[in-house]
Amino acid sequence: MTQSDENNLENIPPVQFEGDFGRGKTYGNLVPLGLSADVEDPAWLWDQFLVNRSRLVALTNACIQRGVTYRYGSKPAWPVMPPNSPHMFARIDCSGFVGWLLTNAMGFDGLWARGSVEQREWIEPKGFKVSTPDAGMLRDGAVRIAFLPPGPWRPVGHVVLILDGQTLESCGSRGVCRRNWGSEDWMGSPDLRLWVLCPPLPVPRGEVGTIPRSRVVFSALGQVTTYKDLEEEGEIGSA
Repeated sequence: MTQSDENNLENIPPVQFEGDFGRGKTYGNLVPLGLSADVEDPAWLWDQFLVNRSRLVALTNACIQRGVTYRYGSKPAWPVMPPNSPHMFARIDCSGFVGWLLTNAMGFDGLWARGSVEQREWIEPKGFKVSTPDAGMLRDGAVRIAFLPPGPWRPVGHVVLILDGQTLESCGSRGVCRRNWGSEDWMGSPDLRLWVLCPPLPVPRGEVGTIPRSRVVFSALGQVTTYKDLEEEGEIGSA
């Protein structure tokens, strides 16, 4: 993330866009943020967010370097706020961080000030692909969102984004952080609900026969999975 990238986000009003894309809907608008979207798969059957994946990781790393901690109920003062802003938050809760990332890396501000329960209520009736905890371990370029609802031993719920087998989150024990998916017991809870916000990066058209090593998907457990396997399991759509 360059200094110019961050400066492009200063004083830009929040944006929200919904439109037709392939066979589902797309949410977000990266143009006012000065960002370009990663190449998406037009054959994807479900709804999706526009996304700049590099920006997603860079923003999370910037918050980690700043030592942003967790505080329940803390939300950003403004949806569009780069890490170099003088008003940058020092504390943020899980839903506040996810909403901020969606705004600053996907150009969608519809979830930035909501709690995790409200965020799930917005996601659930839409046309996003339902996913599974096991799929969270895949390093396939997909961006997933995972919700853990409140329960008898959990007075507060939790929400994280998952990219390439790692969380992008703000948690009580570490603040803003990245953790390997599957490293905590709750990441295998039957109460978890996951959706794919951005599809796996597509296999380039024209590739036949053996999939090149660069297009092989590795899970966090070291298991080798090809895109063909993912298509058969329904995790990605056929190109």
